[in-house]
Amino acid sequence: METEVKKTTGPRDVFSHLLSIIFLYVSVIGFGILLFGIIDVYFPDVLSDTYGWYAKSALRWPLALLVVIFPLYLWFTSYLERDLEKNPEKRALKIRKWLLYFTLFVATLVIVGDLVSVIFSFLNGELTLRFVLKVLTVLALALSVFVYYGWNVRKDVAASHDPRMKLFVRAVSALGFTAIIFGFVVAGLPQTARDRQFDDRRVSDLEQIQNQVASFWQTKRRLPNSLDELRDEVLAVIPPRDPETNENY
Repeated sequence: METEVKKTTGPRDVFSHLLSIIFLYVSVIGFGILLFGIIDVYFPDVLSDTYGWYAKSALRWPLALLVVIFPLYLWFTSYLERDLEKNPEKRALKIRKWLLYFTLFVATLVIVGDLVSVIFSFLNGELTLRFVLKVLTVLALALSVFVYYGWNVRKDVAASHDPRMKLFVRAVSALGFTAIIFGFVVAGLPQTARDRQFDDRRVSDLEQIQNQVASFWQTKRRLPNSLDELRDEVLAVIPPRDPETNENY
């Protein structure tokens, strides 16, 4: 059996399995960050006033990551399943078994750590809806990985050939794409993000002008008649202009 495996496997199989697992880890982390960000938008921390603008901007990186990595992961997984159907002896490939068991090990640790975190937070009086949703998110991601890869370890039949597992895989994939689409809706259109950047720049400029006016008053004991009076080439004081129109404020 081992001789047959060596004859039918090569570097391509090793790299394919490695890439599949790497894409899995990156996708799971990306979905975790994305879903945490969505929860932060709709259930902000009452002790922090930064979630309103920061949570939405924090969604862009996981969205950019998932748009590329998640479809690649699904394609690699489908490719490996088809390859295993044609070459069943590859199921005995050592790197495949190592990666599958390591993935199950990590998923088990995440589930156990998740439960410990729930108990600790309950005892610490921090069992808020926001926290519970994040715990359920981590638990759902870990269980999804555990169920699918646990099947691959225990069964010699591809998940796509079992009706229940096929339905499970399709449901998880559909939920994944739904989360990505909803993330784009929450994060807003690119033009909206660009407009927000202009607004942030204007707020910063107005704060700078306020400081320049205060410094002008401290020096000359009067307010300037116009913003042009604030200009001082020696001290490098130049009143900022509107970043979009380049006009004075």
